Amino acid sequence: SKAKAGKGAQSAMPETLSPQLATLVESPPAGDWIYEIKYDGYRIMACVENGEVTLFSRNGHDWTARMAPQAKALEKLKLGDSWLDGEAVVLDEQGMPDFQALQNAFDDARSGDILYFLFDAPWL
Repeated sequence: SKAKAGKGAQSAMPETLSPQLATLVESPPAGDWIYEIKYDGYRIMACVENGEVTLFSRNGHDWTARMAPQAKALEKLKLGDSWLDGEAVVLDEQGMPDFQALQNAFDDARSGDILYFLFDAPWL
C-alpha cells in the first residue's frame, strides 16, 4: 500500500544553488539508471521568487538581461518560489545543438534564438 505523505514544514528557499554538473561517458551504465543528455550550451539556473525570474550562469553571474525572452517565458508559467536547472542552447537546422550559434546569439543580441532546456527542479 502507498504511504500517505504528511505535509512537512517548508524550508526557506536557498539564496543560491549550484548545479550538479554532467560527467561525460562513452555510454550510459547498464541497469535501471536515470541519466540526461549533455547539451552543448550554457548551464543556467533559474530562481523564481515572488513571480519574478532571475537567471544565473553556473558561476552565479546574473544573466537575466542577456536572456530576457527566456526569463519572461518562465514568468508566464506562474510558478511558485523555486529553483530550476537547465541548459541554454541554440539548435541548427537538423535540431542539433550548435555552440557557435549560441555564442553568436549573445554577441548579436539575438537571444530570442536561444532555447532553455529545463531538466531539473532542485528546489520546489
